[in-house]
Amino acid sequence: MLRIISADKFIASRFILEYSKPEFASLLGVSVAKITNIENGKSAIPPVYDYAINYLLKEHPFTESAVSILSTHETLNFARRVNVNSKVKRLSCKRCDSRHLHVMAGENGLYFVECMNCKHTMYSSGTAVKRYQFWSHHGVHLDNHLFDS
Repeated sequence: MLRIISADKFIASRFILEYSKPEFASLLGVSVAKITNIENGKSAIPPVYDYAINYLLKEHPFTESAVSILSTHETLNFARRVNVNSKVKRLSCKRCDSRHLHVMAGENGLYFVECMNCKHTMYSSGTAVKRYQFWSHHGVHLDNHLFDS
């Protein structure tokens, strides 16, 4: 089990899981202010959040690389550079909400996305699909440009 005991690991895991502050707060059953306090290092991270994050990471489509990158010290540099208030868009199937997708780059910045679960096909040009494709080809790299809106 990965230990999420520092603000930088908490921030990095929220971004890897692709949750905005309000979404993450709702998921954990706390206020957005609580998430902000944790990310600013003003509050300790309760062990139950550590367990919840680890559970969510197990469901991540790139589990091994996500856990690997969260085990490094790279999260500290990432947390310093990233805008924690930026909107994080999560890529998932519009029909079944699965995150097991196959992404292929098309023409003119348009990406073809196929759900490996229900075989639904979609097209997208947003940052979420670019990030998903980058992660699927290179593993999870905590680089702040991947989260720019």
